[in-house]
Amino acid sequence: MRFLFTSIPGTGHIHPLIPTAQALISRGHHVMFATAESSVGLLHRLGLEATPVGPNWLEGSDDPISSRLLALNNRGGGNLLFVEIASMGAIPQLVDICAEWRPNAILSEHAEFAGRLAGELAGIPVAVQLVANAPPRTVVGALIAAELDDVRVSVGLTPDPELRQLFGQLYLDCVPPSLMLPGVTPLPIARKVRPTVFDTSGGETLPSWIDRLPDQPIVYASLGTVFNRTANVLETIIEALANEPMTLIVTTGRNRDPGELGDLPQNVRAERYIPQSLLFPRCSAVITHGGFNSVIAALQHALPMYLLPMSADQPRNALRAVEVGFGLSAGDSGEPPFGPVIAPESLDPAKIRLGVRRLLDEPTFASAAAAMKVEVDQMPGVDYVVDLLEGLAKDGRTTIRKP
Repeated sequence: MRFLFTSIPGTGHIHPLIPTAQALISRGHHVMFATAESSVGLLHRLGLEATPVGPNWLEGSDDPISSRLLALNNRGGGNLLFVEIASMGAIPQLVDICAEWRPNAILSEHAEFAGRLAGELAGIPVAVQLVANAPPRTVVGALIAAELDDVRVSVGLTPDPELRQLFGQLYLDCVPPSLMLPGVTPLPIARKVRPTVFDTSGGETLPSWIDRLPDQPIVYASLGTVFNRTANVLETIIEALANEPMTLIVTTGRNRDPGELGDLPQNVRAERYIPQSLLFPRCSAVITHGGFNSVIAALQHALPMYLLPMSADQPRNALRAVEVGFGLSAGDSGEPPFGPVIAPESLDPAKIRLGVRRLLDEPTFASAAAAMKVEVDQMPGVDYVVDLLEGLAKDGRTTIRKP
């Protein structure tokens, strides 16, 4: 069978789809990714088939679309921008791909709307995969329903004001139950599946100096691949933990030179990128912006975390980290479901220092993170996801029972 994967560009959206693609291929199926040209090369280097569609942009870069995304406030404007991006040529291109390549099903990550609209036009069943901790559907609906209907009408679809078609025929929900906001009602077509971390698309390994570090706790700090250039944040983290009895490892992201951080204290190391799956077994705590993939990677190694949420799903993840007990948050402004967030220009090094000390000294944080690891490990894995997608491709609807 053939499966068409559609995603906005950027590792935070494409990486979560790769384990599923690889598992489908291992069962003898064919997979093709359709995304912006900027991410096609990445997929080709991984041995995956990919074709460019829609506008050429890359989340976290300096192009006009990404710059607009980074400039948005934390009131859900990203969802509106993603709907607008879907209207920029990808839908008819995907319809043509469907006519030529004839996929049996489409897998659309949740921030990418063109794939599911093209599937509806082409009569192909669609699965939607969460790659973040999404806000409640009622909030999303209030934000995008009118704009999405405009796009639907423009390509010949009927309006869908109640968003009955928004989630396709299968909704792959990878958010651990304890990380969800209380009161969120699951969709009938939703299936809980375990998020699988993939972080080795660039060929990086552990740095040579890792085995020469002193015998003291290792704390890792990263702002992901989009918010990594936010001014003052990594610098404040370094200031907070300079000369503390720990090693701080900072990654700036592939698109930022670690040299921009200046002269580093003796206990601080900086690299562009280190796969977290390789580094986290050596760590004692994590400092993170709270992006979903980073939070899941840390939980899969039972690591407590100090969170610096700025936008997207980060505030929700930070809020739940505090409530569940596996983390602390510097977020101090904003209302649910979008807040609280930090003000980067007024971060307090002393507060960060105290928070990290607590994570290392108080065992309750590590215990809560270990309980979350158990919860994540017990979620159905990628083989179950493939079973679901095969069932969707055969029957056009969710037919696999819940595990």
